[in-house]
Amino acid sequence: MSEDVKLDESPIFFWTQKEFACFSNFHPSPIEVDGKIWLTVEHYFQAMKTLDESERESIRLATSPKEAKKLGGKCNLRPDWEEIKFDVMLAALRAKFSDEKFRKVLLDSGVRPIYEDSPWDSEWGTGELGGIGTGNNKLGKALMQVRNGIELDKQCDEAMKICEELCKKEDFKKAFDEVKTICDRYGLISEVVMFAGLRPDMTLDEFVNALDAGMWEWDVC
Repeated sequence: MSEDVKLDESPIFFWTQKEFACFSNFHPSPIEVDGKIWLTVEHYFQAMKTLDESERESIRLATSPKEAKKLGGKCNLRPDWEEIKFDVMLAALRAKFSDEKFRKVLLDSGVRPIYEDSPWDSEWGTGELGGIGTGNNKLGKALMQVRNGIELDKQCDEAMKICEELCKKEDFKKAFDEVKTICDRYGLISEVVMFAGLRPDMTLDEFVNALDAGMWEWDVC
C-alpha cells in the first residue's frame, strides 16, 4: 500500500449506523454451534449461561433474541460464567461471520474501531448512543478480534501459496521472508510461532517437513 493512502480509521457505531446493523447479536443470523442451529448469536450466548440442558433448549427455541435474553436472565447461572463468557461470545461470532455475506461486511470495515453504542449496556457496549462512552465495549472488541483472525487467515493462505511456489524454485530465503512478514505484521512471537524452527538456510525436505508440522495453525482470533 502506498504511504500516501490514508486508511479509514473513523469509528463504527453499529447501533446508529444501519449499514453495520448485522454486527448486532440480535440480527437474524442462524448459526450452527455444537451441532445445533441457533436463530441468533444472542440465542446461543444466553443458552450457554446454564448447564441445564432443558433450560438451554428452551432458550434455543425462543421465538426472538429478546425472549432468549429474558430466559437467559432467569436461568440457573453456571458457576464459571464470568470466566468463560467472552470465549462463548467469540465462538458464536466466529460461527456467524463464517457466512460470506456477514464476513464481507466485517472485512470491509477495514481497521475501523467497532463500538456497540448501546446506551443501556456498559459491559458489552459503550453505554452511550452514538459515542464511545465509558463502557467496556466488549462486543466491539470481540468483533475486532474475529475480524483480525479472519484477515490473518486470508494473509496466511496467500503467503502459503507464495511459499509453495518459492519452494518449487528452492528459493527458501524469499519463502522465509514471506512467512516472517506475516509474523511481524500481526505481532506474533517469532520464537514461538516461527514455524517450527523455520530458517532461510533449510533444505527442501526440512522446509516441507516444517510446513507439514502444522506451523500454519495459528489460533489468534
